[in-house]
Amino acid sequence: MNLDRRQFARAASSGLALFVIPGWFAACQRADSSQVGQLEPGERPRLVLHVPDDEARRDTLGLLLGLFLMHGDDAELAWLAACDIECATTLQLDYRGFDLSRVHALLFVPGEPPVVALEGNFPFEDLYAVPDDERNVEWSNQLLDKRLRTRTTANNTWIAAQLAKVLGPGSRAFDLGCVRERERFGELPVGQQPSFECALSTPFLSADKAAQRPSQSVEWSGALASVVRERWRSISPKGSSWAGSHGCGLDLETPPPSRELLLYACGMGHSPEFTRRFLYLFTADERAEFAR
Repeated sequence: MNLDRRQFARAASSGLALFVIPGWFAACQRADSSQVGQLEPGERPRLVLHVPDDEARRDTLGLLLGLFLMHGDDAELAWLAACDIECATTLQLDYRGFDLSRVHALLFVPGEPPVVALEGNFPFEDLYAVPDDERNVEWSNQLLDKRLRTRTTANNTWIAAQLAKVLGPGSRAFDLGCVRERERFGELPVGQQPSFECALSTPFLSADKAAQRPSQSVEWSGALASVVRERWRSISPKGSSWAGSHGCGLDLETPPPSRELLLYACGMGHSPEFTRRFLYLFTADERAEFAR
């Protein structure tokens, strides 16, 4: 099986990607070299999002991480090109021995103990809070949109900085990832040019090229970010669903079997376009429905 980018996009939009992944990634042929394939899922780092029991924390995490995937820039998203992403509840992660009251995500690197990938307070957890200097300013969609974008940018920068520490040069994940990719595919040619295919097959070596060749870092980051966008904007991490809201209603793109709409659409609410698509993190009960 050999699907190109356009075929992947069509498959993802139709739901077929749920079945071709990870087969597509395992069978993807790099167009600009003789090397073929991709690391198997079990050989890739797993970024596991912590789904807390507290509903407010769960909703906040889904919103902010969803906005990161939707609106992160190339350099920020690039770190995720090497990862599989999935979700786990507090109960599933409790035995790991971490202070889960502050942990938003753990990174599992093959053959290594898990490490905290994302923790602490986001710079802006309440995107909609009105600052004091705007309390007497007439409300407008433009003002709200500017506030949401500014706060999301700050959150995304904060998220990316933590991901860079556990996935970037100098990290255990990066060093081992480069070794695995070299063992499987060999070293990238000296004159290797940035490409989607290369970033897909050898994300760590591609990131290494970006670090070694500053003149091409923008192009390499763009290629890596394209892998992230085409994979994770089409389908949500396991244990979650992309969701959309226009006010009161909440539509899930991958609903639990028992329901398609979590809240009724009253027609009176308003959801800004910028934050309209986000991740909904399934509770333990909702996850159990898929196993029935």
